[in-house]
Amino acid sequence: MILESLPKAHLHKAQLLKNQLSSTLNRIIRLEQFNEFSSTSTLLKQRYPCCSQGTEASTWISREDNMLILKLCESLWDTEANRLQHKVLRYVMERTNSENGFIVMRNIDTSELVCHCTGNEIFEESTYIENDSFFNEIMQSGKTFKATHLNSEQEHTLLSILSVHNAYMNNENYVTNQNADIQIHSVLCSPVFTRSCDSPIAVVCLINKRDSQFTQSDERIIEECFRFVAPILLSSLAYQNERYIRGRTEDMLKVARNIFTHMMDLTNLLLKIMQEAQNLTKAERCSVFLLDSETNVLVAKVLDGLPTAPNKNTRFTTADGKIVTLPEEIRLSLNQGIAGYVATTGELLNIKDAYAHPLFYRGVDKETGFRTRNILCFPIKNEKDGIVGVAQLCNKINHPFFTRADEDVAKTFSIYCCISIVHSLMYKNVQDAQHRTKLANELMMYHMKVDEDKKNWLTTCEIKDINTFLPNASSFESLPRNIQPENETYLCTLSMFHSLNLINRWRISRRTLAQFILMVRRGYRNPAYHNWMHAFSVAHFVYVCIKNLPLANNQLDDIEILALFVASLCHDIDHRGTNNSFQVQSKSVLAALYSSEGSVLERHHFSQTICVLNTEGCNIFENVSKEDYGQLLDHIRDIIVATDLSHHLRIMPKLEELSHRGYDGTKSEDHYLLLCLLMTSADLSDQTKSWNNTVYVAKLIYEEFFQQGDMEKSLGHNPIDSMDRERACVPNLQISFLDYIITPLYKVLNNLYPQCSSILDTIEKNRDNWKIILELVEKGYIKGNGSEIFNHNLVEILAKLQLKSTTGPISVSSTPSVVQPLSSSSSSLKPDI
Repeated sequence: MILESLPKAHLHKAQLLKNQLSSTLNRIIRLEQFNEFSSTSTLLKQRYPCCSQGTEASTWISREDNMLILKLCESLWDTEANRLQHKVLRYVMERTNSENGFIVMRNIDTSELVCHCTGNEIFEESTYIENDSFFNEIMQSGKTFKATHLNSEQEHTLLSILSVHNAYMNNENYVTNQNADIQIHSVLCSPVFTRSCDSPIAVVCLINKRDSQFTQSDERIIEECFRFVAPILLSSLAYQNERYIRGRTEDMLKVARNIFTHMMDLTNLLLKIMQEAQNLTKAERCSVFLLDSETNVLVAKVLDGLPTAPNKNTRFTTADGKIVTLPEEIRLSLNQGIAGYVATTGELLNIKDAYAHPLFYRGVDKETGFRTRNILCFPIKNEKDGIVGVAQLCNKINHPFFTRADEDVAKTFSIYCCISIVHSLMYKNVQDAQHRTKLANELMMYHMKVDEDKKNWLTTCEIKDINTFLPNASSFESLPRNIQPENETYLCTLSMFHSLNLINRWRISRRTLAQFILMVRRGYRNPAYHNWMHAFSVAHFVYVCIKNLPLANNQLDDIEILALFVASLCHDIDHRGTNNSFQVQSKSVLAALYSSEGSVLERHHFSQTICVLNTEGCNIFENVSKEDYGQLLDHIRDIIVATDLSHHLRIMPKLEELSHRGYDGTKSEDHYLLLCLLMTSADLSDQTKSWNNTVYVAKLIYEEFFQQGDMEKSLGHNPIDSMDRERACVPNLQISFLDYIITPLYKVLNNLYPQCSSILDTIEKNRDNWKIILELVEKGYIKGNGSEIFNHNLVEILAKLQLKSTTGPISVSSTPSVVQPLSSSSSSLKPDI
C-alpha cells in the first residue's frame, strides 16, 4: 500500500532499499546463528561422511559432544598404536555403555586384519585374524552388524579375540575355556571409513550394551568419534610399521654379527642359530635339520637347543658348565613329517594347531611330556634355491600361534642361516684339506728324514777349502758338475757357506746347517735336469758372483746376500720335470693352488723351502731377529719367483735400463732388479760353461723336455717344437735360445760388471759350435733331429773338426769321415769335463 502511494519517481529507490534491508537482515540472522553455536548449546546442523555406509548423512553434534571428542584427541599423544586404539576404544565403550569391545584394523597394503587390544587388555603382540568370514563379510559389504543372538562361528570369532590373553597364559583351547566366563547377549560391529579410502579401514566391535540393546545412536557415536581419530590411528600404524622395519633391520644386523662369529665350528653355529631364532620369534623350542645330499635325508643337528650325537648317552658340557646328555641324532626321509614336507616343497609352513595337522607326529610329545601347540617350519635355501636344511620353531610364547610378522622374520633369517651354514661347511672343508695337507707334509718330512750318520758326519767334518773339491772354484770357467761323488757336493756347499762368512755372520749352528743341506737335497726329485746337481751348480755360480763382483760394497745388504745364496740352493725344490704351462694345462694340484698368482712352480718351490725351514732342526735362520727374518723370506720369495723365465722377460727392459744408467744402491727397486739378474744368470749358467758341459746339459734338458712332450700328447695336446722329440731341431733351438735369452741377459750383467766379459766369449764360442752342428744336420752328415742327435758324440765331432782346420776356420764341406755314431759302449754322453 505504501509503495502504491509513493510517487513514481521514488518507487524505484524504495524497491532498492527493500532489497538491501532484506539482505542485511539475513546476514544478521546468520551471524547470530554462528555466535550461538560458539557460545551456547544451540544445535548446528552439519553434514559429514557416514561411517557405516560411506555416504552423506545428517546428525546433530552438541557442544558437550564436541568437548568430549576434543578431550579424547588431547589424550592421544602416545606413539604406540595399541595404546592409542585402547584409549579410543575405552571412549566409545563409555559413550555407548558397553561391557567390552575391540577394534579390528585393516592393513591397507596387505589387507590383513589385526587386533591390538580389547577393552580390558592391551596386547603386547598384534593378533592377526586370518580366513575369518565374519569380519571379511563386514569389510566387503561396509554394513553395520547388530545382533542379540550369534551362531557358533560368529561366537567363536568374537570369543577367540576377547579370550586371547587368557589363551596365552593357559596354553589351552581358549574358546572352550572362556565360554563359561564370557556370555555375549548383544553385539555391534560398525565399519569405519575415511575420505581417502573407499573400503573400510577398521571394524569397531562392541560387546554387551548394559541394560539395553545397541541402537542407531550408538552407531553415530562411533561415526562421530572416528571421523576425528581415524587419521591419527592410521598415522600411528604407519609409524609403528616403519619403526618395526627399522628394529627388524637392526636385529638382523645383530644376528648376522652374532652368527658370522661362530662359523669356525658348525655345531656352535647351529646352536647360535637356534638361540637367535628363538629370540626373534619368541619360540619355546627350536630344531635344525641339515640335508645330507648323499643320502637325501634330513639329519637333526640340533634338537630342543642341544646338539645331537650319533650315539646314545653322549655327555656334553654346556656354556654355563652344566653336563647334559645329548639327544640322539634323528634322520628323516624327505617324505616324512613336517620338516620333510618343507624340505620337499621349499615352502614355509605355519601350523596354528599342531595336533590338528595331519603331518604332526604326537609320539615325541608323549615320550617327553612336552606339548606342542603350534609350529613355524621354514626352509634354509642357498643362492640357487636349493635346500640346505630346515628350521622348526615350536610354541610361540604368550601367543596362540606364530604371526605373519614371524613368517617375514623367518624368511629373512633363513637367508643369514644359509650363508653362515654354507660358509661354515666350506670352512670345515678347508680345515680338513689343511689337516690333510699338514698330515701329508708330516708324512713327506718323515720320509725325507736325513740319515743320522750322514748328518753327524757333515756336522763334525773339517770344513775344507773349496778348491780342494774344485780347482779354481772361484772362477766363472770352473765346472761344478765335475764334482763327484754326491757327498762331495755337500762338503762343497758347506765350504761355500763358510767361505762367504755366512756361518759366523748369522750364527748358524753346524748341526742345523748340516741337516738343512741334507734336507734340501732330499727335497729334490730326480728328473733329468732339474735336480740336486742343477741346484748345486746354480748355488756355485752365485758363490762365484759374490766372490768376484763388488756386491758387498754398498750394493747388496748382508741379508740380501744370505737370501740370494739360500734361494739359489732351494729355487727348484720338488721340481717335477714339467714347466708352468704343463701344470696349468693338466689342471694339476699345483695349478689349482698357485695359478691365480702366476709362476706356479716357482711359488711351489718357495712353499717347499718354507716347509724345510719349518722342519725341526732345519731352520738356519733361527738366530735372526724377527724383523730380519721377515725380510729374508720376502727376498727369498722374490728371488725364487725371478727364475720364472716369463718374469725375467717382463723385467728385461728395466734390467737393460739399469745396465745403461748404472746401479743406484739407494733405490730399493735397483736392489730387487740386481737380485733378479744375479739369480737368473745363475739359473742359466750352464750355457756359459765349456762346450763339453753345454752339450751334456743340453742332452739332459731335452730329455726332460721330450718326456713332457710325450705326456702332453697322451693328454691330447700338441706340444711345442722344443717339447716334441719328432719335430725338435736341437741345434736350431739352442741357437735361438742363445740369441734371444742368454746373450741379452749376460750382456746386461757384463755392462754392470766388466769382470764377466769371459762369459760372453764362451757363449759366442758355444753358439758357433751349435751353428756347425746345424750345418752338419742340414748337409746330412748327422742323421736325425730331436733326441737322435745325441746319438752322436758332438764333443768328439767338434774336436776332430778343429784338428782338421788348424790353419783356418772349421769347414764341414769335406769332413764326413769325422762323423761317427756313438758305439753301444758309449751310452753316456757325459764327457770328462
